[in-house]
Formats: sequence, structure tokens, C-alpha cells
Amino acid sequence: ASSRQPRLAVCNAALSACGNSGRWQRSLEIFSTMPSQELSPDIISYGAMMSACERAAQWELCLAFFQDLGNSSNIITFGAAISACAKGGEWQRAMLLLSLARAMSLKAN
Repeated sequence: ASSRQPRLAVCNAALSACGNSGRWQRSLEIFSTMPSQELSPDIISYGAMMSACERAAQWELCLAFFQDLGNSSNIITFGAAISACAKGGEWQRAMLLLSLARAMSLKAN
């Protein structure tokens, strides 16, 4: 199990790098291969994927990742989901997510 931690960190770094450079599809490929490498995506993995989707205006995919997180969501994943919805013209969804974040008392640092 301890050898998985560095590999997960490398995977997460690759997800972020691809997402930051506009290669959201490559991020998706990396994310989808994680289980075959015996790696379980963590909150950082999901946050990187959601940010990649948000930057690429892939609001529906971003929300799918958000829903997968369930109660594990944090201010970063909420922010990515809200921004993705706003960029996609889904203002009602963005406002609903903002209300949910407030109800959960999530605050930015």
C-alpha cells in the first residue's frame, strides 16, 4: 500500500498538469486508467479532474465527478463545479451549488 502513495501523487500531478494546459481529454484518460494501476482516486484526483473540466467548459462532466464525490466534496470541488456551471450558462445549477455549499458551511481559506 505504501508504494501506491507516490504513484498516486504522480498521477495527481499529471492530472493537474494536463488540465492546466488545456488537455482535459488526456486528464480523463489518465484518471480512467487509475483503477487498472490499483490506484484509487482521492479528493485531489477529483479536484484536478473537475478543474480540468471547468477550464474546458465541460460542465456536465465536471458535475458527474462532483456527484461521484458525494459527501467528500470540499470548497475546491464546489468552486470548480460552480464555475463550470456558470461558464456553461447553467446559472440555476451554479446558484443551487452555492446554496448547498453555504448550507454545509464551507468557506474559502
